[in-house]
Amino acid sequence: MIDNISLYGKQFDTDSVVIFNDDEFSKFSKYSDYLSLLTNHKFRYTIIEQPIYLKHSDLEADIRDLKMWYEKNKCGMTVRISDSIVNGNLKKIVNCR
Repeated sequence: MIDNISLYGKQFDTDSVVIFNDDEFSKFSKYSDYLSLLTNHKFRYTIIEQPIYLKHSDLEADIRDLKMWYEKNKCGMTVRISDSIVNGNLKKIVNCR
């Protein structure tokens, strides 16, 4: 997931607005929601109709933060553990509404 977000970010070489096409938006939305629930990372994008980064450097900062989280947690992380964390955090959000 982080790799897909990172690969997308490598398309840009200036600090300008980052807008996703429909296919990229769908993937990015799923990945960023999952990673946010897993890592408690607060993404820097702005939501209008879909998330956009007002500055490419914000996307790069999100990628850097997620990679640091991954390096700290990769040894003990499995899909089962990550899904359990995400589902638990999602239940907390749903129960608060």
